[in-house]
Amino acid sequence: RVRAGAPLTLTARISPTPGAVGVAGKAVVFEWRHPFRKQWRVMANTRLNRNGVARLRWTFNAGGFVVPVRLRLPAEPGWATEPALSKVVTLTVR
Repeated sequence: RVRAGAPLTLTARISPTPGAVGVAGKAVVFEWRHPFRKQWRVMANTRLNRNGVARLRWTFNAGGFVVPVRLRLPAEPGWATEPALSKVVTLTVR
């Protein structure tokens, strides 16, 4: 549960870590599912650090809805794994 207007920190961790495969970082995309359009939309593009952790600070301006959120790992040259999607996490914004 999230309170509208209060900052939320989303954290993602993946393995293998970028440091384990010899790269400095990895691009990741935090996405949310638009409730009316039924499409996944980009919240933010960011990068994993060498330890495989990404953090995103986000604030929802309005409440009264449920937001499915996921992490997408896009294809990237030099990265050892295929593109992937995380499990969906559902946030209730009050």
